[in-house]
Amino acid sequence: MQTKLKLSAILLTLFFALMPLTAITANAMTFDLHIPSYGLYCENQNTDIQGKVNYVIDENGKAVQYSEYTVKANDDLTLYVPFLSKAYELPEVNITVNGKTVNSEVYYGEKYFHNDKLCFYSCDIADIAGTLYTLTTSSESFTIDFSTLENQSFIYRFTNSLTSKRGNSNYSYTLNNALPEVPYEIFVINGDFAKFESSAEIAKETLTVNEYINRHFDDTQTYYSNFDNITPDVLYAQINRALENNYNYNYFDFFFDSYSNLCVNAYKINLQTGAEIYTVTYTMPVDVQKNATFKPEIYLTEQIATGNYTIDYTIQLNSELPFIIESNAELKKQSDYIYTAQNVSEDFYFVFSSSKQPESIYGDNTNNTLKIVLYVVSGVAICALITLGVYMILHYKKTKKR
Repeated sequence: MQTKLKLSAILLTLFFALMPLTAITANAMTFDLHIPSYGLYCENQNTDIQGKVNYVIDENGKAVQYSEYTVKANDDLTLYVPFLSKAYELPEVNITVNGKTVNSEVYYGEKYFHNDKLCFYSCDIADIAGTLYTLTTSSESFTIDFSTLENQSFIYRFTNSLTSKRGNSNYSYTLNNALPEVPYEIFVINGDFAKFESSAEIAKETLTVNEYINRHFDDTQTYYSNFDNITPDVLYAQINRALENNYNYNYFDFFFDSYSNLCVNAYKINLQTGAEIYTVTYTMPVDVQKNATFKPEIYLTEQIATGNYTIDYTIQLNSELPFIIESNAELKKQSDYIYTAQNVSEDFYFVFSSSKQPESIYGDNTNNTLKIVLYVVSGVAICALITLGVYMILHYKKTKKR
């Protein structure tokens, strides 16, 4: 027991002693936001690809990424140029293949979570028929029961207060706090429900997906009136996403969050058979995260690996921001402001600044003696109290047994 107590005391003392050091070290872990760029993506992970990416950093910490990929393929190939954006903030990217500008299609992807699998969905939809159920009630509460068929999804607009049950393809909802003047609705994509029952009054209408979206799209445009790039394209992509993955949508998530969510979207290009080696190039602005809790500020740039290939990175800094503080790859300094990293196969990042040793605004990371002493003393005192408490309990138990 005494050995365990001593060990606990030592560990706690080390913890408190190291806290001020780890909390103020300038590195990638000190950034709250991580908004990376992405490498060229091919669904066929066996495709032979080699990348070169050149980051050019300006004096204000902004960055542009120049990308060049060599792709070897004997068959037709589909490639994606992924990027993080909201649906109304698509970047302008000029993509060339073997020196010629190519047409690309926008494909919308999933909501951004770091290192998730990439999935992209087309804006093209067939003339898919669906069925709209509009429900009105004079009661504060009503029920809905229905069953879906294979390859169906639905969009629902219910009250905020509800309970639900689901068993396989059967759904049951109880809606509370309903208002008599408000119509509630559910739109089934791809045909009609196998069964639909409700204690509310039901109005049924056959609509295509396009007709349903157009009916409500004006509300979305009004909400996003300050933006110029509000089109129904992302909603069409969400329909394809729903049918492919058997997803269902809340009305507001579908019509409004589809535009405001930060997603991994992409430009899709097709390589046609005719050459064994393709050179794909594009230029894209890069999101640079800034951490102002250090003086001078520190900046983070990162790229997520998207395939089984390597990339050679070049980083061009400048006289205002000449120092790289940290990177997860081995960097070689080629000149005062140029660094390179060769054959990087994993995610890549680097932190840069105008100083070699930025200092936290919460304390000087070169002189923490006083803080260390205070934390050590506090840790020892707490450990001593814990030890004394345990000793008194054990002593009391032994005395009671006697």
